[in-house]
Amino acid sequence: MTSKIRVRIVTAAIVIIALALGFGAGSLIAASSDPGSSGDPLVSKDYLDNTFRPQLEAAWDAAIAAREAQLEANLQAKIYEALGA
Repeated sequence: MTSKIRVRIVTAAIVIIALALGFGAGSLIAASSDPGSSGDPLVSKDYLDNTFRPQLEAAWDAAIAAREAQLEANLQAKIYEALGA
């Protein structure tokens, strides 16, 4: 075998071993983490408490207020209709 071929074989072997070690380490890290736990949350509690919840409550309040206004208008119309006004 020539020297160039040996260098290519050794280089290929080193690359294959490095890739195998990299994938192995990545698998270990992924297996050891617990997604969604307090140590690795999918969404932080701070975000839920300080951003998402107020937005959700504001949207809910707006929807309730709109429906309430609609029902009051319908009730008022029924009252005027019943009184003959």
